[in-house]
Amino acid sequence: MTMTGLHRIALLRSLLLAAPALLAGTLGAGPAEASVGGCSVSSAGITFSPYDTVNRPAVDSTGTISVTCTGSGDENLSLNLTGGNSGSCTSRQLRNGAASLGYQIYRDAARVSNFCDGGSRLDISIDFGSNSTQTRTYTMYGRIAGSQNPSWGSYSDTLAITLKKGGGTLATGSAPINGSVSPTCSVSAGTLAFGTYVSSAARLGTATVTVNCSNGAPYQVSLAAGQNPSGTTRRMAGPGGSYLSYQLYSNSGRTLAWGDGTALGARVNGTGSGGAQSRTVYGRIPAGQSANAGSYSDSVIVTVEY
Repeated sequence: MTMTGLHRIALLRSLLLAAPALLAGTLGAGPAEASVGGCSVSSAGITFSPYDTVNRPAVDSTGTISVTCTGSGDENLSLNLTGGNSGSCTSRQLRNGAASLGYQIYRDAARVSNFCDGGSRLDISIDFGSNSTQTRTYTMYGRIAGSQNPSWGSYSDTLAITLKKGGGTLATGSAPINGSVSPTCSVSAGTLAFGTYVSSAARLGTATVTVNCSNGAPYQVSLAAGQNPSGTTRRMAGPGGSYLSYQLYSNSGRTLAWGDGTALGARVNGTGSGGAQSRTVYGRIPAGQSANAGSYSDSVIVTVEY
């Protein structure tokens, strides 16, 4: 009886001594840490609509950045958008040679927060689950600033994309940014008033044609033959089927006939400045014409080709 009791006590002690080891093994186990690798970034960039140099409003557009990574757990990363023609995140520029067109990239649709690096980076979070590959797409919000006067042509910039975890780089790529300024022109013309004509002397007069074309845009201004031409001679119509012949010139000496590039006369060439440009039309009614008394008039179409 005594031996049996001792045996039982020894067994109980053995079990009690083994229990802490089992408990320690259970407490030492923990969850696997998050990890990320094998990342890539890509972007088609942003292409802005043509910039209007007449009204000069801001132009907005968007683009995306695609991020693909393999990992596990929940990772906090950041997208950084740097570089470009100007080397500055606060004064980005699209360029066409020496000409520039200011723009900016933002992280938000309201276009308030610049998209750059440091405090202006885009913080992102990717939940991989367990050893999975995930792709996420993030939006860039672009704006070309209004009230600019750029030369016409195609403009571009390229920004560097860097995907980071903390201070370490996971992947790099680039975002092309493109814009354009299409040549645009408008034209208006005043009235050329000759006053009272007396056949013994030629009658002179002037009028103004105002052209507004995009900065740097070449253009040509044509003057048509009018409503009552006779061959290459312009004529004003008056009472009783009577006409007064007249001519229009591009110089004050009235030696360079202004027409449409035909025998009527040459076009006048110019280059846009992005603002209004005035051109004087010099008119002459030759002396020696016999016409009925009354009022005479004609209408000439002014055309800007660019």
